[in-house]
Amino acid sequence: MPLLSSYRYRLHFRSPLHIGERGVGLEETRTHVPADTLFSALCSMWRELYGVEALCEDVLDWFTEDEGGNEPFLLSSAFPFAGSVRFFPKPLAQLKVKVNEDADKVFKRTRFVSEEIFTALVS
Repeated sequence: MPLLSSYRYRLHFRSPLHIGERGVGLEETRTHVPADTLFSALCSMWRELYGVEALCEDVLDWFTEDEGGNEPFLLSSAFPFAGSVRFFPKPLAQLKVKVNEDADKVFKRTRFVSEEIFTALVS
């Protein structure tokens, strides 16, 4: 099914948010909100507002009626932003970027890049 439209939302939280990730012996904190966590939050609030039956009929049944390919919506993970600058995970593919040695060390530790840099890296 072709993508008909896409929407971007900026999430602003009224209080601190901890998104945990299991680590070896310790819990770690994520720097983004995974798509499955967003979907779970949407389902939780739908159930709270409209009840369990409505959650099943209005949301969950959309995803189980077909074998796939006709999902009513898709979610991506929620990534950080600062002002009008959106950040995306640095691509994991081997990049043909030449920088000096000090900058290379910093780039290797970098987890997120701006949308402009991300677009340049993947093109």
